[in-house]
This record gives sequence, C-alpha cells and structure tokens, in this order.
Amino acid sequence: MSRFAITAALAGFQQQHAECVASQLTSHGLGDGLDPLGGILGGGSDEQLDALRDYGEAVGLAFQIVDDLLDVEETAETLGKTAGKDVAQGKLTYPSLYGLDAARARVARLLEEAHTAASRVGAGPSQLGAIAEFICRRRS
Repeated sequence: MSRFAITAALAGFQQQHAECVASQLTSHGLGDGLDPLGGILGGGSDEQLDALRDYGEAVGLAFQIVDDLLDVEETAETLGKTAGKDVAQGKLTYPSLYGLDAARARVARLLEEAHTAASRVGAGPSQLGAIAEFICRRRS
C-alpha cells in the first residue's frame, strides 16, 4: 500500500481510531499491563486499578505525542538524537495528521486526564501528577 493510500485511509478515521493506532505502535501498549501492576501488588481496589489504567493510557499517549512534537520542533543538539526523522521517513504522527496546535492541545487534555486519574488512585496522586507533568512538558 502506498504512503498516499495509507495517509488517505487514516485521514478518514475519527480521532479515536488514529489514537488507537498510535497507541498500538508505541511503547504505550506496554504500559497498559505495567501501570496497574503496582496497584495489584499493593492490594489496590478495582477502582484504583481502573484509575491506574486510565492514568497509564493518558500518560502513554501524551508521551508519544510529545515525542512526535519534539521531533518536529527541537534540534538534534537539544534532543541528543536526530531531529526530523519522522518527517524524513514519511511517518504518520499525531502532528502530521492533525497539526502542531491540535497536537499540543491534545497533550494538554491528556495531562488533565492523567491528573484526574491520579486523584482517583487516592494514595500518592501528587507523585503521579508530577510524573505526568514531566512527561507532558519535557523538551528533550
């Protein structure tokens, strides 16, 4: 399938479908199993485990979108790796599908979702919130 055909096909999907594809193509999928692991080992309630899963989904997708944004907006010197690889390789990324402003807005909404989920955990939400802040605001 050509890059054009893939781009055209993805453009027809709703945002949630594109995000689902993005999450499956990144390390975010690994987080789905690991996020509630601490809660399980710590004897967390079903509600707490659900909150940890929601937190992991929000932070995982935010990490990927921020990574995509950094690839476009930062220099190789700042990143410590080659910048602009995604564009050069014709990769479909959140910014390439929706634009930089929409990608930044999505990260902001995901950060809010992460904070909400962290508050539902009940124990140590400030640490979870700080991790989400770091992931969403990192510049390298």
